[in-house]
Amino acid sequence: MKKIILSLFSILLILGVNAQVKVEKSKDKIAILGRKYYVHTVKAGETLYSIGKVYEIPQNQIILINNELVVNLEANDVLKIPIIDENYKEVEANDVTFVEHKVKKKESLYAISKQYGISEQDIIKYNPEATNGVKKKQILKIPILTKIEIKAEDEFFIYHQITEGETIRSIIKKYNISKKQLLQMNPDADKNFAVGQILNIPKKELTELEFLIITGADSDLPDLVNIDPLYFTDPSCKPCKDFAYSEDKVFKVAFLIPFFLEQNYSKSFDVVNEPDKEKFYRNSEIFIHFYEGALLAVNEMRRLGLSVDLYVYDTKNDSTTVANILSKYEMRKMDLIIGPVYSDNFDIISEFANKNKINVVSPVSKKTELLEDNPFIFQVNPSNNMLIESATPQLTGYYDSSLVVIHNGKDEELELMETYQTNLKKIFFNETDLDTIVFKDVMYNKDGMRGVRSALIKGQENIVFIPSSNEVFISNVLNNLNTMVSIEKYRITVYGLPSWDAFQDLELNFYRNLNIHYPSPNYVDKNNWQVQDFIEDYNTNFNTEPTVFSYQGYDITLYFLSALKRYGKYFQFCISNRDVEPNPQGLSLKFDFERINDHSGFENKGVHILKYDEDLNLIKIEK
Repeated sequence: MKKIILSLFSILLILGVNAQVKVEKSKDKIAILGRKYYVHTVKAGETLYSIGKVYEIPQNQIILINNELVVNLEANDVLKIPIIDENYKEVEANDVTFVEHKVKKKESLYAISKQYGISEQDIIKYNPEATNGVKKKQILKIPILTKIEIKAEDEFFIYHQITEGETIRSIIKKYNISKKQLLQMNPDADKNFAVGQILNIPKKELTELEFLIITGADSDLPDLVNIDPLYFTDPSCKPCKDFAYSEDKVFKVAFLIPFFLEQNYSKSFDVVNEPDKEKFYRNSEIFIHFYEGALLAVNEMRRLGLSVDLYVYDTKNDSTTVANILSKYEMRKMDLIIGPVYSDNFDIISEFANKNKINVVSPVSKKTELLEDNPFIFQVNPSNNMLIESATPQLTGYYDSSLVVIHNGKDEELELMETYQTNLKKIFFNETDLDTIVFKDVMYNKDGMRGVRSALIKGQENIVFIPSSNEVFISNVLNNLNTMVSIEKYRITVYGLPSWDAFQDLELNFYRNLNIHYPSPNYVDKNNWQVQDFIEDYNTNFNTEPTVFSYQGYDITLYFLSALKRYGKYFQFCISNRDVEPNPQGLSLKFDFERINDHSGFENKGVHILKYDEDLNLIKIEK
């Protein structure tokens, strides 16, 4: 299957990056109270930046005229765009303030007007002496329109109006972006920086593809598009909305699971002769539970009309065995592969998936390296960084609290701490001045409880994050924090990692007294009727209670088979966590897949925030 050069429309339709579309100037005009405007209907992907560029009008004029309409720009919004050459004075506000501008050598009236985002006519109105041009060292009164406070934004940008006293440094600090990011979309900001000017603040670092489309550099697109491995041709690869499933289509799905059948066969004789011996070989029991849950999902999808053929292989957790399985002729015809479970075997199947254009689901591994440069890999288990990134929005209301990180200085702890702090800054920047937020980190193996005490504030809420999975270390810290809460009446809320739930020696009272929260990919609500139905079904079919792996097998299989039924083999172009089908909310797992870079596979960022209530019941906290 050869790669192709796609049109701009195809890029947006197939890739689903929500990048900019080419803005077309409206032919519709309207007169309101004698003032003339273009009537522009916003299309998906357009921004104030791209609209202003096409109509050759500063963005602040669009914002002032349309006021609340552009606070969050969406498709089908209708904007009034002033017709500049016929009537420009409609942008005047009721309140006008001025700044003084000293004309530099060789500086023109046109350059000054562009610098401040106003027209030459507006400058001349308040500086009649500039009618025939400006001179070096001349002092001009520059009108700054202040009718409304600018709070406009869209999918890609926040539009910030520069106020008195602000600098590039203060703005990049406020929005937690780099100077390079700011200048990428405001190339003249370091030379022409003035009160009243509108800056395009990127909400994220733009990909090269997004940057080229937003800035209208269409001539550079083909070469860029042609190197993206997502672009290929296939008779069954249709636009998302055009796919319609027919029951005569039979999907082929392979499960690659370490059952260790031979070893378990031997075990079966041991169990008969020695009942006290373990019934299963190594960890194979959990994967049998996983497969049992998967079978119930297959039955459910067949009941809903999906035709599917299952191919089940025992990988034995052996790379040679996996390679032999992949060499089978039928494997190249698969529509979906679930497994293998262990990341050690994934290098082999990753190459196979990319070559044969088959989506592969990694159900257990948390290593995002598996996703690099392979858009056919789906990683269900979020990495620790993703868990922390998804958990930090829970802290939106705590920007005025004492924020403390306790760690032992290990590399993995410092990486998680950086993720935590970076994401907190992102969610706080709309709430307060970031300069007022203080993050305190305590290296426990160096400063001990003395460092903790100096970081915490009595009489104020203290948010403590401990990015560690070391049970001895965690137990020691929590024991001391519990004393500070119980006896010294400190107010402390602790955020930890999902691995804490497996600790054996932590006192349950710690979870309650310290209001411990932690992110987790798994949560089963036994009061949910769907969960209760699943338990009953599982009991009936397998004569035992489901485990966490049973729920995972069911959720993963149901989700991806639903994706096949809804969108076909190449569902990665189409799935969204806003879809009804496939349902992003499973019995245990949540699904919200996102590429980690332009050419990568997809990592799940579906995360539950859990805590224990007053009765020590584990509950889910809604964000």
